[in-house]
Amino acid sequence: NNCKEFKISVAFITESGVTPLLQTLKKLEEKEILGKIITSDYLYFSQPKALRKLNQFKNIDVKLYSVDEKEYGFHTKGYIFKKEDENYNIIVGSSNLTHKALTTNKEWNILSENDTQLTDEILQTFDEYWNESIPLEDCINEYELFKEDNGYFFSNSLLKRMLEKDRKSAVAKEKAEKRWNNNA
Repeated sequence: NNCKEFKISVAFITESGVTPLLQTLKKLEEKEILGKIITSDYLYFSQPKALRKLNQFKNIDVKLYSVDEKEYGFHTKGYIFKKEDENYNIIVGSSNLTHKALTTNKEWNILSENDTQLTDEILQTFDEYWNESIPLEDCINEYELFKEDNGYFFSNSLLKRMLEKDRKSAVAKEKAEKRWNNNA
């Protein structure tokens, strides 16, 4: 009730995780309480429909952290709430923005209230990730380009990585066969 601003950073967002929050998000929009949400293309788990739903709120900016452009994954789970008194409540743990994570899964989360040093570190890290992320409207169409193969979904960038891995494996196999043939 006394939230003045919020920031969320989670690896995964699903429609079933967003739906129960829609009324709360609508109230925040009516009160013009600004929010920022970062998610990722990590494992291509986040659902485009859920991301588009979040992006419809006028008070919320949504960005996508692209692990395809980095050497590492993105698996954060943090919920930051700035209160009217300028202090923060921060929840960090294992819960993504999915229905099961928010309702039935065994999740561990910790609430930090008014810990200035921790708050400063988390806000700084959030801002770094935010600055490295892509506005959703600039990437959602590409993110939605999945190819279905026996029930698995692959993005174009994931397919490229898989093809490159196959190419490197073929080169290594060829070299091994040459060594084997030379030693025979």
